[in-house]
Amino acid sequence: MTLSFLDNEMEAAEKILLDVSEQLREVVMATKWQWQQKELAVELDTEPARIMADPKLLQQVWMNVFTNAMHYTEAGGSIFIRCRDEKNKIAILIADTGVGIAVEDINHLFERFYKADKARVRSHESTGLGLSIVKRIIDLHGGSIEVDSELGNGTRFTVFLPKE
Repeated sequence: MTLSFLDNEMEAAEKILLDVSEQLREVVMATKWQWQQKELAVELDTEPARIMADPKLLQQVWMNVFTNAMHYTEAGGSIFIRCRDEKNKIAILIADTGVGIAVEDINHLFERFYKADKARVRSHESTGLGLSIVKRIIDLHGGSIEVDSELGNGTRFTVFLPKE
């Protein structure tokens, strides 16, 4: 349903001036019990970064990418979140020390229903839609997303959003 909305009704989205760094802080606090229970170290390094965006949609991006990082990082691992206000864009990095993603899977991550690690994803009841929703929301905001990963050495998602 979310993808249908994003495909057909984005003009109904309500863009307001918001601070992305504050949204990231909210996501970290909202999931605190999950990452603490798993004994993950979470480091948040942000600076004020204001853009015109739909807050509900962007909140979904951060929640999805951050919870994926939690799911695929072993107990005792780390997640690092950085937000920087650059000249004409906002750069958001969410990096983990998790299991990583195989090179052959990276180009397919944003496809609907794609599951890079079929065995692990099943244990998390994933539909394979989360990252396609993330990509669509970022596209609708005029941004881009990059993935850098190596099996056994974690994953880095970097989102770039234009300042309007």
